[in-house]
Amino acid sequence: MTILHITNGLSEGGVETLLYFFSKYLIARGHSVSILVLKRNEISLKSKFENAGIDVIVGKYKSSYNVLNVFTIKKYLRKYDIVHIHLFPVQFYVGIANYLLGCNKRVLITTEHNTWNNRRQHDFYRYIDRWLYRQYDYIVGISNDTSIALKEWLNDENISNNITTINNGVELATQSIKNINIAEFNCIESDIILTMIARFNIQKDQETLIRALTYLPSNVHVIFVGSGETLEYNQNLTRSLGLESRIYFAGFRDDIPSILKISHIGILCSNWEGFGLSVVEYMLAGLPVVASNIPGVGNIVGWDELLYTPKDPVELANKILRIITDCSFYVKAQKYCIERAKDFSMEKMTTQYLSIYNRIRNVKLDTNG
Repeated sequence: MTILHITNGLSEGGVETLLYFFSKYLIARGHSVSILVLKRNEISLKSKFENAGIDVIVGKYKSSYNVLNVFTIKKYLRKYDIVHIHLFPVQFYVGIANYLLGCNKRVLITTEHNTWNNRRQHDFYRYIDRWLYRQYDYIVGISNDTSIALKEWLNDENISNNITTINNGVELATQSIKNINIAEFNCIESDIILTMIARFNIQKDQETLIRALTYLPSNVHVIFVGSGETLEYNQNLTRSLGLESRIYFAGFRDDIPSILKISHIGILCSNWEGFGLSVVEYMLAGLPVVASNIPGVGNIVGWDELLYTPKDPVELANKILRIITDCSFYVKAQKYCIERAKDFSMEKMTTQYLSIYNRIRNVKLDTNG
Protein backbone atom coordinates (compact mmCIF):
# COMPACT_ATOMS: atom_id res chain seq x y z
CA MET A 1 0.00 0.00 0.00
CA THR A 2 0.99 3.61 -0.48
CA ILE A 3 0.48 5.54 2.75
CA LEU A 4 0.56 9.31 3.26
CA HIS A 5 0.75 10.82 6.73
CA ILE A 6 -0.06 14.54 6.99
CA THR A 7 0.96 16.63 9.98
CA ASN A 8 1.75 20.22 10.94
CA GLY A 9 5.51 20.11 11.47
CA LEU A 10 8.50 17.81 11.72
CA SER A 11 10.44 19.04 14.73
CA GLU A 12 10.95 17.48 18.15
CA GLY A 13 7.80 16.17 19.81
CA GLY A 14 5.77 13.11 20.73
CA VAL A 15 3.78 12.93 17.49
CA GLU A 16 6.95 13.19 15.42
CA THR A 17 8.60 10.42 17.45
CA LEU A 18 5.55 8.23 16.95
CA LEU A 19 5.48 8.91 13.19
CA TYR A 20 9.16 8.12 12.83
CA PHE A 21 8.98 4.65 14.35
CA PHE A 22 5.51 3.87 12.96
CA SER A 23 6.70 4.72 9.43
CA LYS A 24 9.78 2.53 9.85
CA TYR A 25 7.60 -0.40 10.91
CA LEU A 26 5.25 0.14 7.94
CA ILE A 27 8.22 0.21 5.54
CA ALA A 28 9.60 -2.98 7.11
CA ARG A 29 6.30 -4.66 6.24
CA GLY A 30 6.62 -3.69 2.60
CA HIS A 31 4.56 -0.49 2.42
CA SER A 32 5.55 2.84 0.86
CA VAL A 33 5.35 5.76 3.33
CA SER A 34 5.37 9.51 2.70
CA ILE A 35 4.84 12.40 5.11
CA LEU A 36 3.39 15.75 4.04
CA VAL A 37 4.49 18.53 6.41
CA LEU A 38 2.49 21.75 6.10
CA LYS A 39 4.85 24.15 7.93
CA ARG A 40 7.89 24.62 5.72
CA ASN A 41 9.88 26.23 8.55
CA GLU A 42 9.43 23.32 11.00
CA ILE A 43 11.35 20.49 9.35
CA SER A 44 14.39 20.03 11.59
CA LEU A 45 13.91 16.24 11.54
CA LYS A 46 13.53 15.99 7.74
CA SER A 47 16.91 14.37 7.12
CA LYS A 48 16.40 11.88 9.96
CA PHE A 49 13.14 10.71 8.37
CA GLU A 50 14.62 10.59 4.88
CA ASN A 51 17.61 8.56 6.09
CA ALA A 52 15.10 5.99 7.35
CA GLY A 53 13.59 5.67 3.87
CA ILE A 54 10.58 7.91 4.54
CA ASP A 55 9.66 10.34 1.76
CA VAL A 56 9.15 13.85 3.19
CA ILE A 57 7.07 16.39 1.26
CA VAL A 58 7.30 19.97 2.53
CA GLY A 59 4.42 22.43 2.13
CA LYS A 60 4.66 25.94 0.71
CA TYR A 61 3.67 28.02 3.73
CA LYS A 62 5.11 28.95 7.13
CA SER A 63 1.84 28.51 8.99
CA SER A 64 -0.27 25.37 9.13
CA TYR A 65 -3.27 27.71 9.56
CA ASN A 66 -2.83 29.23 6.07
CA VAL A 67 -6.07 28.39 4.25
CA LEU A 68 -4.11 27.83 1.01
CA ASN A 69 -2.88 24.58 2.56
CA VAL A 70 -6.19 23.13 1.37
CA PHE A 71 -4.91 23.21 -2.21
CA THR A 72 -1.57 21.65 -1.26
CA ILE A 73 -3.41 18.83 0.48
CA LYS A 74 -5.89 18.40 -2.37
CA LYS A 75 -3.00 17.84 -4.76
CA TYR A 76 -1.75 14.82 -2.81
CA LEU A 77 -4.98 13.19 -1.63
CA ARG A 78 -5.53 11.49 -4.99
CA LYS A 79 -2.13 9.80 -5.07
CA TYR A 80 -2.25 7.41 -2.10
CA ASP A 81 -4.21 4.36 -0.97
CA ILE A 82 -4.25 5.50 2.66
CA VAL A 83 -4.21 9.08 3.93
CA HIS A 84 -3.60 9.31 7.68
CA ILE A 85 -4.02 12.67 9.43
CA HIS A 86 -2.48 13.93 12.66
CA LEU A 87 -3.38 17.05 14.66
CA PHE A 88 -5.38 20.24 14.10
CA PRO A 89 -5.58 22.30 11.85
CA VAL A 90 -4.40 19.60 9.43
CA GLN A 91 -7.54 17.63 10.28
CA PHE A 92 -9.73 20.58 9.29
CA TYR A 93 -8.01 21.39 5.99
CA VAL A 94 -7.88 17.73 4.95
CA GLY A 95 -11.61 17.51 5.68
CA ILE A 96 -12.26 20.49 3.39
CA ALA A 97 -9.97 19.14 0.65
CA ASN A 98 -11.63 15.73 0.77
CA TYR A 99 -15.08 17.30 0.63
CA LEU A 100 -14.08 19.31 -2.45
CA LEU A 101 -12.72 16.21 -4.17
CA GLY A 102 -15.80 14.13 -3.44
CA CYS A 103 -15.97 10.42 -2.71
CA ASN A 104 -13.34 8.09 -4.15
CA LYS A 105 -11.39 5.00 -3.21
CA ARG A 106 -8.92 6.65 -0.83
CA VAL A 107 -9.05 5.68 2.84
CA LEU A 108 -9.06 8.71 5.14
CA ILE A 109 -8.14 8.17 8.79
CA THR A 110 -7.33 10.62 11.56
CA THR A 111 -5.66 9.98 14.89
CA GLU A 112 -6.78 12.00 17.90
CA HIS A 113 -3.70 12.74 20.02
CA ASN A 114 -5.15 14.72 22.95
CA THR A 115 -7.99 14.52 25.44
CA TRP A 116 -8.53 18.28 25.33
CA ASN A 117 -8.07 21.31 23.09
CA ASN A 118 -9.12 24.97 23.12
CA ARG A 119 -12.07 24.38 20.79
CA ARG A 120 -13.79 22.35 23.48
CA GLN A 121 -14.26 25.46 25.60
CA HIS A 122 -16.96 26.71 23.20
CA ASP A 123 -20.10 24.81 22.18
CA PHE A 124 -20.06 26.52 18.79
CA TYR A 125 -17.04 24.45 17.75
CA ARG A 126 -18.89 21.22 18.52
CA TYR A 127 -20.92 21.68 15.31
CA ILE A 128 -17.80 22.39 13.27
CA ASP A 129 -16.05 19.35 14.72
CA ARG A 130 -19.05 17.14 13.96
CA TRP A 131 -18.86 18.15 10.31
CA LEU A 132 -15.08 17.69 10.37
CA TYR A 133 -15.03 14.16 11.79
CA ARG A 134 -17.77 13.02 9.42
CA GLN A 135 -15.25 13.49 6.59
CA TYR A 136 -13.15 10.61 7.92
CA ASP A 137 -13.66 6.89 7.40
CA TYR A 138 -12.25 6.11 10.82
CA ILE A 139 -11.04 8.00 13.91
CA VAL A 140 -8.45 6.50 16.26
CA GLY A 141 -7.87 7.67 19.82
CA ILE A 142 -4.38 6.99 21.16
CA SER A 143 -5.79 5.92 24.54
CA ASN A 144 -9.17 5.02 25.99
CA ASP A 145 -9.30 8.42 27.68
CA THR A 146 -8.74 10.15 24.33
CA SER A 147 -11.53 8.22 22.62
CA ILE A 148 -13.97 8.74 25.48
CA ALA A 149 -13.26 12.48 25.63
CA LEU A 150 -13.84 12.85 21.88
CA LYS A 151 -17.10 10.89 21.98
CA GLU A 152 -18.37 12.99 24.87
CA TRP A 153 -17.44 16.22 23.09
CA LEU A 154 -19.05 15.31 19.75
CA ASN A 155 -22.10 13.65 21.32
CA ASP A 156 -22.98 12.07 17.98
CA GLU A 157 -23.72 8.34 17.87
CA ASN A 158 -22.96 7.94 14.17
CA ILE A 159 -19.48 9.42 14.54
CA SER A 160 -18.88 7.53 17.80
CA ASN A 161 -19.41 4.26 15.93
CA ASN A 162 -16.36 5.13 13.83
CA ILE A 163 -14.11 5.89 16.80
CA THR A 164 -11.81 3.21 18.16
CA THR A 165 -8.74 3.07 20.39
CA ILE A 166 -5.22 1.96 19.52
CA ASN A 167 -2.69 2.56 22.27
CA ASN A 168 0.45 4.29 21.07
CA GLY A 169 3.39 2.02 20.55
CA VAL A 170 6.69 3.19 21.97
CA GLU A 171 10.25 2.30 21.07
CA LEU A 172 13.46 3.79 22.34
CA ALA A 173 15.96 4.84 19.69
CA THR A 174 18.05 1.86 18.66
CA GLN A 175 21.39 3.64 18.48
CA SER A 176 23.99 2.28 20.88
CA ILE A 177 23.82 3.80 24.35
CA LYS A 178 26.93 5.86 24.94
CA ASN A 179 28.54 6.47 28.30
CA ILE A 180 28.13 10.15 29.03
CA ASN A 181 29.80 12.08 31.80
CA ILE A 182 27.27 13.25 34.38
CA ALA A 183 29.50 16.26 35.00
CA GLU A 184 28.13 17.59 31.71
CA PHE A 185 24.84 18.08 33.57
CA ASN A 186 26.44 19.66 36.66
CA CYS A 187 26.01 16.43 38.61
CA ILE A 188 28.30 14.13 40.63
CA GLU A 189 28.02 10.37 41.27
CA SER A 190 26.16 10.77 44.57
CA ASP A 191 23.43 12.95 43.05
CA ILE A 192 19.92 11.68 42.31
CA ILE A 193 18.87 12.67 38.80
CA LEU A 194 15.27 13.34 37.80
CA THR A 195 14.74 13.62 34.04
CA MET A 196 11.80 15.14 32.21
CA ILE A 197 11.58 14.85 28.41
CA ALA A 198 9.01 17.25 26.98
CA ARG A 199 8.52 20.41 24.97
CA PHE A 200 8.47 23.57 27.01
CA ASN A 201 4.89 24.83 26.91
CA ILE A 202 1.94 25.39 29.25
CA GLN A 203 0.68 21.85 28.64
CA LYS A 204 3.85 20.17 29.92
CA ASP A 205 4.13 22.33 33.09
CA GLN A 206 7.84 22.04 33.89
CA GLU A 207 7.23 24.76 36.49
CA THR A 208 5.69 22.29 38.94
CA LEU A 209 8.83 20.14 38.93
CA ILE A 210 11.04 23.20 39.43
CA ARG A 211 8.99 24.24 42.45
CA ALA A 212 8.93 20.66 43.78
CA LEU A 213 12.72 20.66 43.81
CA THR A 214 12.68 23.28 46.59
CA TYR A 215 11.15 20.61 48.88
CA LEU A 216 13.75 17.93 48.04
CA PRO A 217 17.28 17.31 49.37
CA SER A 218 20.12 19.29 47.79
CA ASN A 219 21.59 16.20 46.09
CA VAL A 220 18.46 15.85 43.91
CA HIS A 221 19.03 17.33 40.47
CA VAL A 222 16.82 17.78 37.39
CA ILE A 223 17.64 17.41 33.70
CA PHE A 224 15.11 18.97 31.34
CA VAL A 225 15.31 17.72 27.75
CA GLY A 226 13.44 19.82 25.19
CA SER A 227 12.85 23.37 24.02
CA GLY A 228 9.84 25.59 23.37
CA GLU A 229 8.00 28.77 24.15
CA THR A 230 8.12 28.55 27.99
CA LEU A 231 11.82 27.68 28.19
CA GLU A 232 12.95 31.22 29.05
CA TYR A 233 10.21 31.59 31.69
CA ASN A 234 11.34 28.38 33.40
CA GLN A 235 15.00 29.38 33.21
CA ASN A 236 14.14 32.69 34.90
CA LEU A 237 12.11 30.85 37.55
CA THR A 238 15.08 28.57 38.21
CA ARG A 239 17.34 31.57 38.78
CA SER A 240 14.82 33.34 41.01
CA LEU A 241 14.60 30.24 43.23
CA GLY A 242 18.38 29.85 43.37
CA LEU A 243 18.31 26.42 41.72
CA GLU A 244 20.77 27.03 38.85
CA SER A 245 23.26 24.48 40.22
CA ARG A 246 20.58 21.77 40.48
CA ILE A 247 18.70 22.15 37.19
CA TYR A 248 20.21 21.58 33.76
CA PHE A 249 18.39 22.65 30.59
CA ALA A 250 19.72 20.25 27.97
CA GLY A 251 17.70 21.47 24.98
CA PHE A 252 16.96 19.08 22.13
CA ARG A 253 19.03 15.88 22.34
CA ASP A 254 19.37 12.87 20.07
CA ASP A 255 20.96 10.70 22.80
CA ILE A 256 17.87 10.19 24.97
CA PRO A 257 18.70 6.54 25.86
CA SER A 258 22.10 7.66 27.15
CA ILE A 259 20.54 10.37 29.32
CA LEU A 260 17.97 7.94 30.70
CA LYS A 261 20.81 5.56 31.57
CA ILE A 262 22.26 8.09 34.05
CA SER A 263 18.82 9.03 35.42
CA HIS A 264 17.10 7.61 38.49
CA ILE A 265 13.45 8.68 37.98
CA GLY A 266 11.47 9.81 34.95
CA ILE A 267 9.01 12.69 35.47
CA LEU A 268 6.03 13.97 33.48
CA CYS A 269 4.07 16.98 34.78
CA SER A 270 1.56 17.50 31.95
CA ASN A 271 -1.75 19.26 32.53
CA TRP A 272 -3.36 17.27 29.72
CA GLU A 273 -2.27 14.49 27.35
CA GLY A 274 -3.71 12.08 24.85
CA PHE A 275 -0.98 9.58 25.60
CA GLY A 276 2.04 10.21 27.81
CA LEU A 277 4.69 8.94 25.40
CA SER A 278 7.67 9.87 27.54
CA VAL A 279 6.23 7.90 30.48
CA VAL A 280 6.53 4.69 28.48
CA GLU A 281 10.02 5.71 27.29
CA TYR A 282 11.08 5.99 30.94
CA MET A 283 9.58 2.59 31.69
CA LEU A 284 11.32 0.98 28.70
CA ALA A 285 14.61 2.39 30.03
CA GLY A 286 14.00 0.68 33.37
CA LEU A 287 13.16 3.81 35.36
CA PRO A 288 10.43 4.26 37.95
CA VAL A 289 8.19 7.18 36.99
CA VAL A 290 6.24 9.89 38.76
CA ALA A 291 3.57 11.57 36.66
CA SER A 292 0.53 13.80 36.91
CA ASN A 293 -2.73 11.95 37.41
CA ILE A 294 -4.56 13.09 34.28
CA PRO A 295 -6.44 11.28 31.49
CA GLY A 296 -3.94 9.87 29.01
CA VAL A 297 -1.27 9.42 31.68
CA GLY A 298 -2.89 7.98 34.79
CA ASN A 299 -4.22 4.95 32.91
CA ILE A 300 -0.79 4.33 31.37
CA VAL A 301 0.99 4.40 34.73
CA GLY A 302 -1.84 2.49 36.37
CA TRP A 303 -0.62 2.80 39.98
CA ASP A 304 -1.68 5.62 42.30
CA GLU A 305 1.59 5.48 44.28
CA LEU A 306 3.37 6.91 41.22
CA LEU A 307 0.80 9.61 40.44
CA TYR A 308 0.30 13.10 41.86
CA THR A 309 -2.34 15.83 41.54
CA PRO A 310 -1.48 18.20 38.65
CA LYS A 311 0.10 21.54 39.64
CA ASP A 312 0.81 20.35 43.19
CA PRO A 313 4.59 20.63 43.76
CA VAL A 314 4.37 19.45 47.37
CA GLU A 315 2.62 16.19 46.47
CA LEU A 316 5.03 15.68 43.57
CA ALA A 317 7.98 16.17 45.92
CA ASN A 318 6.52 13.68 48.41
CA LYS A 319 6.06 11.02 45.71
CA ILE A 320 9.66 11.50 44.61
CA LEU A 321 10.92 11.53 48.20
CA ARG A 322 9.37 8.13 48.93
CA ILE A 323 11.08 6.58 45.92
CA ILE A 324 14.52 7.99 46.72
CA THR A 325 14.43 7.26 50.47
CA ASP A 326 12.84 3.78 50.46
CA CYS A 327 15.12 1.37 48.60
CA SER A 328 12.62 -1.50 48.62
CA PHE A 329 9.93 0.76 47.18
CA TYR A 330 12.35 2.00 44.49
CA VAL A 331 12.99 -1.59 43.39
CA LYS A 332 9.27 -2.40 43.50
CA ALA A 333 8.39 0.66 41.41
CA GLN A 334 11.18 -0.08 38.94
CA LYS A 335 10.04 -3.68 38.41
CA TYR A 336 6.44 -2.56 38.04
CA CYS A 337 7.33 0.03 35.37
CA ILE A 338 9.47 -2.40 33.37
CA GLU A 339 6.60 -4.88 33.26
CA ARG A 340 4.03 -2.19 32.49
CA ALA A 341 5.98 -1.00 29.44
CA LYS A 342 5.38 -4.35 27.72
CA ASP A 343 1.74 -3.33 27.12
CA PHE A 344 2.79 -0.60 24.67
CA SER A 345 4.48 -2.25 21.71
CA MET A 346 5.13 -0.54 18.36
CA GLU A 347 4.73 -3.91 16.66
CA LYS A 348 1.25 -4.35 18.14
CA MET A 349 0.22 -0.80 17.24
CA THR A 350 1.35 -1.23 13.62
CA THR A 351 -0.60 -4.47 13.27
CA GLN A 352 -3.77 -2.83 14.58
CA TYR A 353 -3.50 0.15 12.23
CA LEU A 354 -2.83 -2.08 9.22
CA SER A 355 -5.91 -4.10 10.09
CA ILE A 356 -8.01 -0.90 9.91
CA TYR A 357 -6.29 0.27 6.72
CA ASN A 358 -6.99 -3.04 4.96
CA ARG A 359 -10.54 -3.45 6.22
CA ILE A 360 -11.70 0.03 5.16
CA ARG A 361 -9.78 -0.11 1.88
CA ASN A 362 -11.43 -3.40 0.95
CA VAL A 363 -14.88 -2.00 1.78
CA LYS A 364 -14.22 1.04 -0.42
CA LEU A 365 -12.92 -1.08 -3.29
CA ASP A 366 -16.05 -3.23 -3.14
CA THR A 367 -18.31 -0.16 -2.94
CA ASN A 368 -16.62 1.72 -5.77
CA GLY A 369 -15.91 -1.25 -7.96
